[in-house]
Amino acid sequence: MRILHTSDWHLGKKIFGVSLIDIQKDILNQLLNTLINKKVQLLLISGDIFDRAIPPVEALILLNDFLLKIREIKGLNTVIISGNHDNRNRLGFLSDFLRSDNIFIRTSLVNSDKPLYFEDSNGKIAVYTFPFAEETEYRELLDLNNSSYGMSEWVFKIKEDMDKNIRNIAMGHTMLVGGIESDSERIINVGGEVGIDVSCFSGFNYVAMGHLHRRQKIKEEYIMYSGSLYKYSFSEANNKKAFLFIEMDSKGIINKTEIKYNLIRDLKVIKGDFKEIENNAYNNPNQKDFIKVILTDKEPIIDPMLRLKVYYPNLLMIEREYLKNKNASIKSQKSIDKLSNKELIEQFYKTVYEDELNEKQKAFLYELLEKTGDAYNEN
Repeated sequence: MRILHTSDWHLGKKIFGVSLIDIQKDILNQLLNTLINKKVQLLLISGDIFDRAIPPVEALILLNDFLLKIREIKGLNTVIISGNHDNRNRLGFLSDFLRSDNIFIRTSLVNSDKPLYFEDSNGKIAVYTFPFAEETEYRELLDLNNSSYGMSEWVFKIKEDMDKNIRNIAMGHTMLVGGIESDSERIINVGGEVGIDVSCFSGFNYVAMGHLHRRQKIKEEYIMYSGSLYKYSFSEANNKKAFLFIEMDSKGIINKTEIKYNLIRDLKVIKGDFKEIENNAYNNPNQKDFIKVILTDKEPIIDPMLRLKVYYPNLLMIEREYLKNKNASIKSQKSIDKLSNKELIEQFYKTVYEDELNEKQKAFLYELLEKTGDAYNEN
């Protein structure tokens, strides 16, 4: 069985107020070409199709166009589950209608114990779907009276009746213990737990997860997050986005291939002092990309955003390295109200820049404070 795993499209998302719809459209066109060229038989989309519960019109149109095109691909079956960003009722609105085109949308736990069956030359494959759900839904299914999160218990219960003589796939959208997060995921905190133990998925031949935006395996080679469609935060700047292509043989043994795709506008981080970045701008191939600049200068820079946008029109943010994470209060053996102005300024400088004032700076500071008449005020 030739399988393609993707997730976390977040159609309609904006970063710093900038729409990504054209970029997402281009990636989905590359996905369509991959489905055709690789003769994919089973497409798995593991949640967060949209970025918010009420998606913008352009996101709805983009998904509609994609579904219209994949329904024409001969031999392709598609399974979609909802994520924590999706409104399950809106996403599942046309599920009954699309089923006739081999597009199956699962947004509820009601049928999660009833797999979808597909077949290739090696026999049957069962796909179990676990769309994002609140803890109360799992407790109702399991008739649990306590406040524990019941997803793992539900999966274990389902496996009791799972046919071990055929190949089995699980799809889910949640946080698994051991997963590495990025800055762009919405935190899932269900029942106070930080994640689900992967042991509940033992016995499946492949587990197609969504929610984490970094492509990664969790403990086992067959338990995978495909990663998001695009880099939705600068913490992902060095990540390479790809579709996960899975080939599963008659025994359920998988072979994974990462199919990387092009980004018409990438997301990059540039670090250095202002003059260096400015001087190298014309030789930098990233002018069209979304840019975050980290300035290493200690001295103030006048209007750095305005000046650098001349070279990088898609510059989205500037971060001062020496101001980062400097939100701790000034520490001293004396309380702040007992520090002299000189001591207060010296300690502020040391807290922000992790360095002492040099002799020239001290001379300027003392001269300035003497003019105010309180340079050595110890009260």
